[in-house]
Amino acid sequence: MHFLYKTIIFAAGITAQGFNLTALTAVNGISQFQCWQLKTAPARANANGIVQWSVGNATDMDISFMPKNLIINPSKPHVPILTFMLSGLLHVTIANSTEDVYIRGGKYGTVFVADTAEVSKTGHHSFFPEDSVMVRLPTADGKIPEHTVLYRGVCKDEHIVGVGLLP
Repeated sequence: MHFLYKTIIFAAGITAQGFNLTALTAVNGISQFQCWQLKTAPARANANGIVQWSVGNATDMDISFMPKNLIINPSKPHVPILTFMLSGLLHVTIANSTEDVYIRGGKYGTVFVADTAEVSKTGHHSFFPEDSVMVRLPTADGKIPEHTVLYRGVCKDEHIVGVGLLP
């Protein structure tokens, strides 16, 4: 069964120009973080200021309850996964690298995991220092939404608060 999923940003009073998120991807077989901007145009759903982006189709969605101190080493998903940390904390490190990110549940908790076994030799490690809840939306047919790579590395807070383009 396939589901259309949308990322919703409550952005009243903000001009909707782009949706940025941190992605975990791979270049030349090595996993890395990138800051992406989705290419799809936003559509204002109603007069309440809700802005929505269509980001593709999902299959086999799940809600995962991760216990405190859970370690997952190394990980390379079978298909790309749009992940929302609802609560808790996730520490992601790149195998054989010093690159890492802490993802706190809530408004900054969106990450697109695309360092699949098909493109990454190294994968990534996940550590949950506290009980955490996440929603995972694996993409249908392994498709990645159209995007622009803004820069290598984790998106800076000022680039993911609400919506907008880089200055």
